[in-house]
Amino acid sequence: MTSEQTADAAELLHAKVLLPAHVGRFAMGVHPWDGRLKRIAAASEERSFRLVTPRIGEPIWIDDAIRGYTRWSVSVD
Repeated sequence: MTSEQTADAAELLHAKVLLPAHVGRFAMGVHPWDGRLKRIAAASEERSFRLVTPRIGEPIWIDDAIRGYTRWSVSVD
């Protein structure tokens, strides 16, 4: 499933939160390690759900609509 298909599926399922798994965790693919994070972020803009991309090990609260998660991958080289 592509990042764009994932965003579409989340919207079709009326998801409140989208927490992508196995995205940006390893540099094992032929694409840049942050490529999928960038694509899911772009595909999630102006959608009815909230994209949650915590840092590895960062605790999350799915039902917390106020807490924001930074786009940490943009500051990592």
